[in-house]
Amino acid sequence: MYDGILIETLTIPKIEAASLLMQRLNELLAAHKLTWNEIEYLAVNCGPAPFTTLRAVITTANGISFATKIPLRGIDGLTAFLYQEQQQQHHSVLTVILLNAFGQDLYFGLQNETIIETGWENGAEYLEKLAVRY
Repeated sequence: MYDGILIETLTIPKIEAASLLMQRLNELLAAHKLTWNEIEYLAVNCGPAPFTTLRAVITTANGISFATKIPLRGIDGLTAFLYQEQQQQHHSVLTVILLNAFGQDLYFGLQNETIIETGWENGAEYLEKLAVRY
C-alpha cells in the first residue's frame, strides 16, 4: 500500500522464493522509486503455505526487519484472504476458501457476516459439514 493504495503485487514461484525474494523486492522498490527507509512496516503470511516456502519467506522478512528496524507483523493468510474478499463485496456474503493441504486434508477459511473460522480438516468431512450447515 502506498498512501493507502495497492500499487503492485509480486508473485514468485515457490521453488524460487528463497533464491529470488530479495532481488525481486529490491526491483519492486526501485520500480516505484522507493527505499527500505520509506517502508512503514512489513507484513508476512504466517500460513498456511508450503512449509519450506513459508520458512524461507518468514526468515527473509525477519532479516529485513532486523537489518532495517522496520516493524514486522505476522498475518494469518486465510483471514487476510477472507478480509480481501469481503472488501470487494458490496454486501455481506458467505465466503468459503479451501486450500489443498494434501493427504486428503484442506485448509479452510469461512466468513459469514462477522463470524470468521479458519483451520484444517479432512476434505470430505469438512465438505459434508458445509453441506449440512448451509
